[in-house]
Amino acid sequence: MNQKDLLKKKNVVLVARGKKTVDGVKTDRDAIIVGVKKKIIPRTKAAAQLGLDNLVPQSIDGVETDVIEVGEIRALGFNTR
Repeated sequence: MNQKDLLKKKNVVLVARGKKTVDGVKTDRDAIIVGVKKKIIPRTKAAAQLGLDNLVPQSIDGVETDVIEVGEIRALGFNTR
C-alpha cells in the first residue's frame, strides 16, 4: 500500500512520515502518519458504515501507522496576479 492508496480511503486527508505518538508522548518509533477527518474505532457501528476496507491498517509493510484526527482540510484560493 502506498500514499495514493491511503489517500483513496474515504476518511483520509493526509499522509506523512514521522514518529509515532502514544498517549500524547512522541516516541522514537518511525510511523506513517495518517490524518483523518474523524477518528473511527474499529469494530463499531461507525466503522461498519465507513467500510472495513476504508479503515487504516495498524501497520504497512512493517511500519506502524499513527492515525490522528485533523478534520476537514480545505485549500485556500490564491490570486496569482
